[in-house]
Amino acid sequence: MADLKISALPTHVTPIAADLLPVVDTVAWATKQSTLSQVVLTPFVTGRYLNMTPAIVAGRESAGIPTVFVLGAFSGYSMPIWSTPVNQYEEIRWRINIPGRWDGTADIEYTLFCCLADAETTGDDFRFQLSWHNHDMGVGVLENTTTDTTQDGDCSAGHTAQYSTFSMKFTIDVSAGPHEAVAAGHILSGRVRRVASGGVEVSNEIIILDHRLRFLVDKIYGTT
Repeated sequence: MADLKISALPTHVTPIAADLLPVVDTVAWATKQSTLSQVVLTPFVTGRYLNMTPAIVAGRESAGIPTVFVLGAFSGYSMPIWSTPVNQYEEIRWRINIPGRWDGTADIEYTLFCCLADAETTGDDFRFQLSWHNHDMGVGVLENTTTDTTQDGDCSAGHTAQYSTFSMKFTIDVSAGPHEAVAAGHILSGRVRRVASGGVEVSNEIIILDHRLRFLVDKIYGTT
């Protein structure tokens, strides 16, 4: 059965110029039946997003790397600038199965949440690189290639104290090569490294606290 799109749902009311979301009308529910006799549709706000946290695989190549950070209830990974061979394992890796609810065309947003390990100087900066690839599991072979994108963090005035937090957004361009066409059900794998910023580098490490993927969705559920 094909995925059911919100905009393709049957309606018992006059459609409104927006996507529609089914809401149970309990008044029309037959007393002795377990199925609904009517579905009333109400307007759904344009721009539906699904946020997901991909599973992190880190410290597998060398025990204890990256260094684990703990502060009260918070924890993460403390990241120096990646280099080889000295810091070749200073990275985090993640993976996720692309949900069937994704609309199949909109770029995917990846957000990295991090903080300063120590106080820094106004005007200093740092950079993270996201490298990713996708694959339709069960078809063909895995490719040893990535699509790379970077984002900079700027220590602006009033944002230089120890543990100051940053939210860094990356765009996963689903139309860019050299990967195969991105599709629901594919495994999407990522690698995050801190790389040289090209500006005035911060003096200390940067702590990765969490991350998130955001998908534009156009289906209530997916069959993939």
